[in-house]
Amino acid sequence: MRGTSMPIDSITYISTAATKIDGPVLDAILVVSRRNNARDGLSGMLIYDGVRFLQYLEGAAFEIDAALTRIRADERHRGLVVLARKGIERRQFGEWAMASRQTIGGESIADAVVDMTRDCDPTVAAELVSFARLRDAA
Repeated sequence: MRGTSMPIDSITYISTAATKIDGPVLDAILVVSRRNNARDGLSGMLIYDGVRFLQYLEGAAFEIDAALTRIRADERHRGLVVLARKGIERRQFGEWAMASRQTIGGESIADAVVDMTRDCDPTVAAELVSFARLRDAA
C-alpha cells in the first residue's frame, strides 16, 4: 500500500559456538548468512569472540522468525538466548546484509560493538554495547 511502510523489528541474541570456529568456517557462515539475509530483506551485524556469537538482526518479523529458526537448528550454535526483541523506527545496518567482526587479540566484544555501531541510533548502540559489556564481564 502506498504511503505506508512495513514495520521493522529487531532481535539481539547471544549463543555459544558448539566447537571452536576458525576463520574459514566463520567465512562460510557469513557467506550463507549474507545470501539468506539479502534474499529475505534482513540486515544486521554478527560478532564472534572465539567462544560466543552476538548478533543483531532487523527486518520483517516473519523473516526474523524464519532466520531464528534456521539459526537454532544450526548445530554450530548452542545455548541461544534472545536478549531483546522490539520494533524499531529505522534500520541500523540497512546497507549490510550482515556486517561482521571477529575480535582480535585482547579486543573485547564491547570494543567491537562500539566500533560497529558508530552510525546507529544512540539508544540502539547503547543497548548493544550494554549487552556486549555483560558478555565481557561473564
